[in-house]
Amino acid sequence: MPRALFWIFVAVLVTGCSSYLNSVAGVYFKQGRYAEAEPLVKRSLAIKEKALGPEHPAVAQSLNN
Repeated sequence: MPRALFWIFVAVLVTGCSSYLNSVAGVYFKQGRYAEAEPLVKRSLAIKEKALGPEHPAVAQSLNN
């Protein structure tokens, strides 16, 4: 059981990092700082795809935004 809890923790940590990057990118986007926002959005998406898989609904939602 501890191993399963470890992987749950890792998944939460990784997706949290992705959400943080996406939030910062959103701030940059609203400020018109598109060149700074783009790499953060791409990194956020890459993290989600690696952690959740490319077919996960959260990845699709990120692609839609």
